[in-house]
Amino acid sequence: MMPPLNSLRAFDAAAKYESISRAAEELSVTHTAVSRQVRNLEEWFGTELFHREGRGIRLTHTGQLLRERTRRVFNELSEVGRSFRQRERAGTIIISSLPSIATHWIAPNIGIFTDLHPTIQVQIQYSKLEDQFAYGNFDVLISDHRQEAKGVVSEPLFSRRCQPVCSREYLSANPHLSAPEALLTAKLLHDEHKEGWREWFRKNGHIVHGDIPGNIFQDFSLLYAAVASGQGVALCPVEAFRSQLEIGQLVSLSGIEVHQDKYYSLVRSENPRLIVKQFADWFLARCRGTT
Repeated sequence: MMPPLNSLRAFDAAAKYESISRAAEELSVTHTAVSRQVRNLEEWFGTELFHREGRGIRLTHTGQLLRERTRRVFNELSEVGRSFRQRERAGTIIISSLPSIATHWIAPNIGIFTDLHPTIQVQIQYSKLEDQFAYGNFDVLISDHRQEAKGVVSEPLFSRRCQPVCSREYLSANPHLSAPEALLTAKLLHDEHKEGWREWFRKNGHIVHGDIPGNIFQDFSLLYAAVASGQGVALCPVEAFRSQLEIGQLVSLSGIEVHQDKYYSLVRSENPRLIVKQFADWFLARCRGTT
């Protein structure tokens, strides 16, 4: 009888770091979700896999034995899957990307790459926040966080630093928004949650209590559409929307930023096929403005 796969993945990540928080970050899920999956696995085996020590965890003897098995099995499955995919699509690259980067960076620029490499066929698909390169059916993953696994390389594309931006038309109708405190009265737009704006106001010396009004959008691609159509002000990753800011389609209202320490990453195999390396090198150079 097979143990639950999701629970094994959560356990494997938690065991690798001996940390529920770092496992949650790697899997792009909540701390609670990882804890629940680990508990489910312990119930399935009928024994503890971790010693709980305050807020920390440490593998039990049984947990160490299981970790050796899961690490070997997941690595072998990854290698088998990757070799099968490579055999079936020798001249094709599959790129899985966050919607905002796929829409505003890959799609507008990919024609340049295929002109340089006309024999290479590129397939672009949207990724999910929880996607992990080691378990995915793609050659390149554009992620919003660094991924650490055996045989995997994560390279920073550009910063995720966010500034308040709006459309030129919205600013023309609301010229007073050039003052930071004026944004407290603006129509604010949010990505998945509202903590970004709360942090931005805190950096400007304004502690916001209670709810912050405004519509919520699942990803920055949707958020961009709302901002560009003049619906309000959003905290947007300025590097992701570099061209829109350069041509004045979007306007930054302040140089004060949040998320300066976070990056988008290009994730690939440590030993990729030549055509995958060619794309990765080209796209990294394109994002960094060196080509």
